[in-house]
Amino acid sequence: MNPTLKRILIIIGILVVITIGLLLILGRDYFTAEETDKVVIKLIGSPNVDLFMYEDYVEHGAVVFINDEETDYKAEMTGEVNNEVPGEYIITYKYEGAEEIRKITVIDNIPPVLTLKGSQIIRIVEGEEFVEPGFEAIDNIDGNITDKVVVSGEIGKKIGTYVLTYEVSDSAGNIASQEREVHVVKRLTVRHVPNEPREPIREIESNNEITSIRYINNGIRVRGVNSETVESVSVVTQTGVVVNTVSAVSTGNSYRADIPLNTLVNGDYFLYINMGERRERVINRLDETLRVRRAKKGNNLVSFSYANNHVRINVSPHQYIYDILIDVGHGGTDPGAINSTHREAELNLIVSQYEARRFREHGLRVRLNRNGTEHEMRMGPVEWVSLRRVAYGMGYHGVTSRIVYSNHHNSTADSRRNGPEIIVPASLSSSQLAPELRIINQWMSMTLNLSSGLRFYSRDFDTGTFHSKLNNQVYTFRNWYAITRIPYELFNVNLMTFEPIFMSNAANFRWYWIEENWIHMSEVKIRAYVEHLGLTYVPPN
Repeated sequence: MNPTLKRILIIIGILVVITIGLLLILGRDYFTAEETDKVVIKLIGSPNVDLFMYEDYVEHGAVVFINDEETDYKAEMTGEVNNEVPGEYIITYKYEGAEEIRKITVIDNIPPVLTLKGSQIIRIVEGEEFVEPGFEAIDNIDGNITDKVVVSGEIGKKIGTYVLTYEVSDSAGNIASQEREVHVVKRLTVRHVPNEPREPIREIESNNEITSIRYINNGIRVRGVNSETVESVSVVTQTGVVVNTVSAVSTGNSYRADIPLNTLVNGDYFLYINMGERRERVINRLDETLRVRRAKKGNNLVSFSYANNHVRINVSPHQYIYDILIDVGHGGTDPGAINSTHREAELNLIVSQYEARRFREHGLRVRLNRNGTEHEMRMGPVEWVSLRRVAYGMGYHGVTSRIVYSNHHNSTADSRRNGPEIIVPASLSSSQLAPELRIINQWMSMTLNLSSGLRFYSRDFDTGTFHSKLNNQVYTFRNWYAITRIPYELFNVNLMTFEPIFMSNAANFRWYWIEENWIHMSEVKIRAYVEHLGLTYVPPN
């Protein structure tokens, strides 16, 4: 072989060996780099977020960095925030062994509602002892905290104006306060003129009794019995000033009177019946479930109490606390309707939480009476059955809510029965039911093969008869369902009950729940109420 060619081949061989070696070294580094990558998760926004109750939590996410370079990889995110319950919540972000957390603190910033009983301006004569009319403090988290109210200030004996300050704070430190003015005035000396007519009304008390008391359009309708003919019924201040008198319709020992309340000014009042030249306080010994409690009348909050069985009326400024109040039907030990796979109570909760979230996306204030298995808004005597206590709570809080409704899902022994139903108070007109009529009409156009039956109705408490409300009928009978009857009769709250499907119908349930058409039915309801409140409806993402 040519020596020159031999040298060339040797050089080429050496270069090949060197090249292979370099490739092996680089290849080793390349294939092992993934094992030594540095993965870091960086949060977008602050790792510690303070959120007020009912304020929407906005998730900003996180960015995954590998070897200090930003990537498009998405970190797995776990955890959720409940903006209705104060406390700390953790959102965790993970990717390939790296982990980062964000702490969200939901802060209760809603002060208690402190209500003064009696008038905010009270007059007493010199030498007279001041008697505190009372007060009440209710907190959205702590409940009744009346025992924490601190009253400061003193009432002197001399003529002048004195101020009492009432203050209460909840466990989160939110403070509410009120003031009451007490005017001590000079005692007048009355000189009797012989020819001056004397006050013709004497005040006594007997065993007259109310047999029924219910809300009507602008006030209350009182029915009662008395041993003498009742000519009229008066609304009288604590100091004995008659502010309103209405004629009574009497038949034998029974009477009826419709008493307007929407024109009363702030203060305390009592009801009196008038018989000729004398009067006496109205006596109410009705059961707790038959006593009216409070209502919105005009711009006033009108509350009733029954110390010593006397009907006492307090008028104070009204304010809305919630835009939407939702009763999540059933719960606790009551599962509601059950089919082969689901319990009604669970469906009610999922639907209610979805609707609450969507309402809040429109800027509305929403309250559910339960967010888990147990109701958080039960009120009334403990001996009542749970349903009555839930209905009582819906009535009490419904007075300060713009829209009140209850979510349910139907069931029957007839598995062919299907379609939506809405149950409404008997006394409402079509104009008062405009959003609900809109909802039922759209619902019925969404479902096919409806079986016969009432779809929009009220039910008579005494007979159990169903009465359609699609024909613009206004009924006077009592409502059958406690969740409707108690809020309406005791609190003048119109509560609607929605039953979108029959769980007992397999095809109905599959269309509604399995195929997720329940979301579309909820959106019909959400749009109707959002637009009824004067807002612009925004479809879900």
